[in-house]
Amino acid sequence: MFLSIFIRSRNAYLILVCAIAALKLVLSAIAPASFDLRDIIMLVASGHAPIGPWFALYPPLYNQTASNVGQLKSWPLTASLGAEPSITMLSLLFRLPVFLFDLATMIVLICIGRKMKSPAEGRLMGLVWFLNPFSFFGVELLGLPDVVCIFLIALSLLLLTSERPLFSAATLGLGAFVKLFPIFLLPPLLVYMHLNRSPRKLLLSATAIGLLGFLGYLAWVLPYGLEYLVTPTPVTQLVPFVGGIANTVNSITFGMLAFYCLMFIFMKRTAPLSMFLSTLLLYYLLATPGPQYLIWVLPLIAVDVVFADRLKVLIVSALLAFVFAQWFLVSIAFLTPSGYSLLMFPLGGESLPAYSVTIGNFLDSDLVSIIVLPLVSSATFAFILAYTVDQIRSWFSIPQTK
Repeated sequence: MFLSIFIRSRNAYLILVCAIAALKLVLSAIAPASFDLRDIIMLVASGHAPIGPWFALYPPLYNQTASNVGQLKSWPLTASLGAEPSITMLSLLFRLPVFLFDLATMIVLICIGRKMKSPAEGRLMGLVWFLNPFSFFGVELLGLPDVVCIFLIALSLLLLTSERPLFSAATLGLGAFVKLFPIFLLPPLLVYMHLNRSPRKLLLSATAIGLLGFLGYLAWVLPYGLEYLVTPTPVTQLVPFVGGIANTVNSITFGMLAFYCLMFIFMKRTAPLSMFLSTLLLYYLLATPGPQYLIWVLPLIAVDVVFADRLKVLIVSALLAFVFAQWFLVSIAFLTPSGYSLLMFPLGGESLPAYSVTIGNFLDSDLVSIIVLPLVSSATFAFILAYTVDQIRSWFSIPQTK
């Protein structure tokens, strides 16, 4: 196996990581701005929408002079490929902090692998994350701010495997303060602590710390009204139990609460990785936030597949392939506001090359909308469901009746 050379040798591994990092930085500088980055710029420019702690993640937003705001508003409509140096530098500055969290997530995964088995397994976990094209598109090219929470979830798992549950709860609370979804991992953490007979005071402290993060999230979102609790943006997230029709059951809230109850009743084996992974996979199935958000569970998948058998590796590989294909079709070949794809070929405008016209016609055809996309989406959710059930099966112990 080609990668085994880099996994066994520390120096070879560092060379490979540096090469991947250099490629990511170059492509970050020349790729056009995504819709997510455009929406974040517009949120800041409007002054009437929450941006919260995300403001610190994008250095070009710090200098709010008139010329700077004008440049930021025009940049989402300009492809960085072949643009002037100032636009290229702006693109790199927007994506550099998320790249650093991408790198930090890889380092945490290496530490998890060392803790669970050996340095070789840790390096492999890091590569499954850092070399994965799914994470590259979701982090650097989209500029997806969720990588901060992803890093904190990976760090929480590392702390939990190191028997530091209170610090693990603190990282989940910090993640919930930044964006909502890490709060869904607090109940599994508390169940884990309960099964390990943690003192009641420790359980109450972990609960308080986690909920404090959730209250912090509400503190920077609520001043702008309830709209941003039920309308997702790149920096906010739908709160399942807010909004909707009176006296009706919210499927996401019901599904998650039922899942937590089953976990508390039937769980007999403490398996933090499977608990975290199955919880986020189930939330993804219920909330269906979009193909790119499967990146929430990608670091946990990276840990799981290193110890998995061949069948599970095939299931995960098929899952990622189908969700990437779904993402490609739904996003119209990763189209950006500039009319360019994140793959850096034109999809809009005049005098398009023949291959762009062919791709555009294919994606606009009834074949894709009526047959291909429904089949790909259905296969994606089928594989996610199978993987979720497998994770649940690994830690559920249902009593048998005589």
